[in-house]
Amino acid sequence: MIFLSVTIMISPRFAIACMLGTGLLFSNTGSANELIWLVNAGGGQQSNSEQDNRMFGADLIFYQHERSERQEIVIGVGYTDIHTNAGFNEHVQAVSIFPQLNLYGKGNDTVRPMFFVRALGPTWLSSRNLGDREQGSNFAFQAQIGAGLWFGKDKDWLVSLSYKHFSNAGLTSPNEAFDVPVLLTVGYRQKQ
Repeated sequence: MIFLSVTIMISPRFAIACMLGTGLLFSNTGSANELIWLVNAGGGQQSNSEQDNRMFGADLIFYQHERSERQEIVIGVGYTDIHTNAGFNEHVQAVSIFPQLNLYGKGNDTVRPMFFVRALGPTWLSSRNLGDREQGSNFAFQAQIGAGLWFGKDKDWLVSLSYKHFSNAGLTSPNEAFDVPVLLTVGYRQKQ
């Protein structure tokens, strides 16, 4: 029996073009008629491993549905570029679409706190290996949890800290996660 493995290297330009195209295609479906642009970078030690991972990425949130004054469901697309110091299998790129739940705290005229959770965001990984970590397939899910502050005159700017995780949720074996423990994100809400 012969097994073939095909790995597609995603160029950053192609990934960003796909992300922007998808976001812009669906941007008019959002109830708030807004786009939220996010850039992020971070790093830290991979759990259950000696390697350190670092990443940079960009997200575009193109759909928002306000469930109440304190709850909002959003959908976005993202590109993540992860590097590790393991000395082998040092680089993975990921393209994701994600649902996210935003929970808002009581704010004032210029600041509004937010807690968010992303779960089960379908993701394509350019490689199944990152250092000593391995996924059973190139398909995985993105999960992220964090907190931040919307600020500014119209609360159009965001700064947040979060934890980002990629795994296949046990659909294939092995399922050794790719983690970024500390992620700093800066975002801007663009009203259309």
